[in-house]
Amino acid sequence: MTTTVAEAPQKTTVGAKVISNTKGDNLVQFDVTYYIKFNVYLGGMILSAGNSLPYIWVCSDSPNSGTWTVAKTGTTNGGVTLPVSNTGQYRLYIREPQTSDKVGGKFTIPFHASRYVSLPARAVQPLYAIDVTDAADGLEIKPLFPIEYPSRPTTGATQKVYPKLGAKKALNNKHTLKAPLNMGDYKITYQLWADASQAYGILNSYIAKAKYSDALKILYNGIFLPEVVNKQETKNGCVLLFKDGNIERKLIFQDNSTQNARGYKSFASDKTMAAEEAIRRTHPSVFDYWLKVMSDFNMVSATVSSAWRPAIGSIYHRYSLGLDINKFTAKVLNPTTKKTEEVNVSLTRETGNNGATWSPVKVSELTSKTSMAKTLTTKLYVYLAQDRISSTREIKIEALEMNFSFLGMPKLGWLGAPWAMTYTDLGINYKSAKPAIATNYDHRHHLHLTIKDDLE
Repeated sequence: MTTTVAEAPQKTTVGAKVISNTKGDNLVQFDVTYYIKFNVYLGGMILSAGNSLPYIWVCSDSPNSGTWTVAKTGTTNGGVTLPVSNTGQYRLYIREPQTSDKVGGKFTIPFHASRYVSLPARAVQPLYAIDVTDAADGLEIKPLFPIEYPSRPTTGATQKVYPKLGAKKALNNKHTLKAPLNMGDYKITYQLWADASQAYGILNSYIAKAKYSDALKILYNGIFLPEVVNKQETKNGCVLLFKDGNIERKLIFQDNSTQNARGYKSFASDKTMAAEEAIRRTHPSVFDYWLKVMSDFNMVSATVSSAWRPAIGSIYHRYSLGLDINKFTAKVLNPTTKKTEEVNVSLTRETGNNGATWSPVKVSELTSKTSMAKTLTTKLYVYLAQDRISSTREIKIEALEMNFSFLGMPKLGWLGAPWAMTYTDLGINYKSAKPAIATNYDHRHHLHLTIKDDLE
């Protein structure tokens, strides 16, 4: 907000601008920024579930013009404190991963993309919005809902989708950064999180520069083959078939991999979203990285057990940067026969047929008698753990016949799997109180990888 005051002659005010001079008095104006805060709850979860939600706070004095400016970026920490300095409208969006919007820079309202054509179909719903108007001694604000989805129910026996409209509140110069106006508790429902999570299309800026751009264009156009199990097509399973040079590979989204997302409504209608839309809610950087893993390990196929989902699990999945893989098949040179064989790996603590297990072993204990499957799992662990801490993004381990470069690829964040391993276990000279790859009960049946983006 701009405040105008009279100031004695010959004096100056930092940041002030003289706009007129009347009878020896300078009339100056300067910007005043007020602050609001609220606690963030996610669905029915405890307050801590609202932590580490990356956001971008934008404003416009003419919302219909499409001109928006970045006012703040950050992550929530049980709550959020936001600046308000002008009349108009303010919106809080989920910040897209792998972007670097700067305060004061221009912001383009994100849109969900349609399947096949990938054209912008509907504006992404902000998590929170306020209208700001002038008041006698400051500003007046009013929470504004809904914006993009007026058909979403807000009352009744069905799930409450959006918060209720808030009462107007006054902002004045008492509401500083140290003493912001308390807007109370704010609950982000799971449907609201879904509406605010972008369904990406091939026009997304990351895809154009991605290493596996061609494959990502197929995926983000929603072009999939059906999953086939026991010679029967599953109802919701999807298969991405892509060429990696002259080699054909398959990324399989098993039937239940999207079930925790498909329970929520599509951006396009009040019907629940289809599997392909749920898949396209995961950020392209995640699949770009995993397709490189498939290429480096010569995987014929890999199976996704979960990716983006608004409700269940960690912020990694909710923020579109988590991927769960439960099995893969790779072509590997048999060191004994010197012939290439297909090796199947199930990333689970359970025992397979004939007592097969796939757990990694300490690198120091690898021998020619170690099964090809266990050796492959161990190498995958080393590969992921090494890249996570690498500053050069190069992996060269002669003893394991590993020589890989990650230049230009996104960085890895938290890693979880059925079996925990330390850096020492994996032959990596790196001191850390935390394991290289962690485990817990939730990760007993899959490998979880996270693309890093201010989540740790």
